[in-house]
Amino acid sequence: MADGPIGVFDSGEGGLTVLRALVDLLPGEDFLYACDSAHFPYGPRPLGEVRGFFLRFAAWFAEAGARLVVVACNTATAAVLLAPDAPSLPVPAVGVVEPGARAAARLTRTGRIGVVATQATVASGVYPRAIRALRPDARVVQVPCPILVTLAENGEVDSPLAEHEIRRCLAPLLAEDIDTLVLGCTHLPHMEERIARQVGAGVTVVDPGREAAWTVREWLRTRGLLGPRRAGGTVRFATTGSPDAFLKVARRLWPGAPGEVEHLDLWEGPPELVLATRNPGKAKELAALLAPAGVRVRTLAEFPFAPEVEEDGATFEENARKKARAAAAATGRPAMADDSGLEVDALGGEPGVRSARWVPGTDADRIAALLRRLEGVPAPARGARFVCAAALAHPDGREAVFRGTLEGRIATAPRGTGGFGYDPVFELPDGRTVAELDPEEKNAVSHRGRAIRLAVEALPDFVGRPA
Repeated sequence: MADGPIGVFDSGEGGLTVLRALVDLLPGEDFLYACDSAHFPYGPRPLGEVRGFFLRFAAWFAEAGARLVVVACNTATAAVLLAPDAPSLPVPAVGVVEPGARAAARLTRTGRIGVVATQATVASGVYPRAIRALRPDARVVQVPCPILVTLAENGEVDSPLAEHEIRRCLAPLLAEDIDTLVLGCTHLPHMEERIARQVGAGVTVVDPGREAAWTVREWLRTRGLLGPRRAGGTVRFATTGSPDAFLKVARRLWPGAPGEVEHLDLWEGPPELVLATRNPGKAKELAALLAPAGVRVRTLAEFPFAPEVEEDGATFEENARKKARAAAAATGRPAMADDSGLEVDALGGEPGVRSARWVPGTDADRIAALLRRLEGVPAPARGARFVCAAALAHPDGREAVFRGTLEGRIATAPRGTGGFGYDPVFELPDGRTVAELDPEEKNAVSHRGRAIRLAVEALPDFVGRPA
């Protein structure tokens, strides 16, 4: 229909670069921008999963009466429009890869072309194929730069970290003496000025989104679907994630717009919970404890821009709240953090909140120091407890904290190979150390297990829908 809106789809905020180009070129048209922030980032996901996500949006755009959908996400373009078994769609769609490839093939002087994109787009090979179809002699070099995508999604486009990562990501491409650079993810044009400065005047930077805007205009014109107005078009925004989080970033990336954002209930699969840790051992243990909650567990390893938090609180609860609050704010998702440690009666409660920092070095160094401090202390006086505080935090400011403890005593020597930290010297009433328990037994009795189980009961209030 000639009076329906033009849809624009992206995994997150990156597609705003395409939308701005479309609004500038077609100011009289109505646009409907929808993004899947709940599943961002698409880059690390299998293309089949991305296809499933987009097909839900395609149906939604069709129901909204869109006359065309611009697939601003390069990864979704690769998964759907340029896939060998491309599915039929309920609404016409135009991607950004082919317009970008055409521009690169046209503008290169030497045929040496660089592409910076997500992992999935690079792995799909869509840009090299599209460029070589037009310029068979082209040498196309690709580099995945997921951290730049994530930084842009969070509005961090002009920070020292962004500057550092731009230099790091582009170095392999510049070493190949490219003369043309394709920004193969729609998040990257938010950093175009800094990228252009880094590559220098001798390298032409191609924004596929800008090229796609001209493709859309021509597509509409040749089909008689251009709207009659020369100005006065509207823009409507929707996200599967948090409207407030979307607005916060969008207003930094596009001052003056948008005004309001609606929440889309297109969530597929379980809601997400971010664990405020980059420790794979702890993440694995927590994920096992959270299994009954039916959430998709993510960690800060997937959000490299999230800041490190100094654990300087006076209590376990204070540190847990601080870490969960920071993770929720950085990722825009509900987050869980825990702080735990060992309290030894004969040492006046030490090492307490400083358990992981009590002695410089490794876990073995700290265990050795503990045993030296307790040398000569009889078994009845070696009482101790593990304490864990588990905190939940939501981007909207809601918080809750739960406490679990495990009573025991300090053994005279380490035993067992499981667990971590002080587990090998923490002896239970049955004579075994925590390091001698299998994972299921440990989760059933541990201080962390007890705190997490209490938190699981409260999870529905925090992750009923993705933030």
